[in-house]
This record gives sequence, structure tokens and C-alpha cells, in this order.
Amino acid sequence: MIRQTTQQKCDSLILKSRNEAAFIQDGANRYAEQTLKELENRLAEINQVVLAGRQELSKIQSITAMREQKSKSKSNNNV
Repeated sequence: MIRQTTQQKCDSLILKSRNEAAFIQDGANRYAEQTLKELENRLAEINQVVLAGRQELSKIQSITAMREQKSKSKSNNNV
């Protein structure tokens, strides 16, 4: 009788522990998902800034190259 009662209490405690562990794991998974989604959004924003910066740099380089070509053309024409 005592052994059966003890076994039932142990089984109940094991079940309760498993349910609690599952609850904690679910919360951890939700937190991880939320954190990763926020990181993904921030990285997308940063990527947009990087792309805009590269495009602006490309424009500046093109303008500089055109000015250098004009300067060389004028130098060659004056010779």
C-alpha cells in the first residue's frame, strides 16, 4: 500500500515536472523566435543603409572619373 502510494506520488511529480519543462521550453522558443525576428528586421534595415551608401559611393566615383577624363582631355587638347 505504501509502495503504491509512493509510486503514484512519484509518477505525479514526474508528470508535473515534464509539464513544467515543456512550458518553460515553449517560452524559451517563443523568446528565441521573437529575438531572431527582431534581429532579422534590424539586419534588413542595416542592409538598406549599406546598399544606399554603396550606391552613393558609386555615384561619387563616377562623377570623379568623369571629371578626371575631362581634365585629361583638356590637357591633351592644349598640347
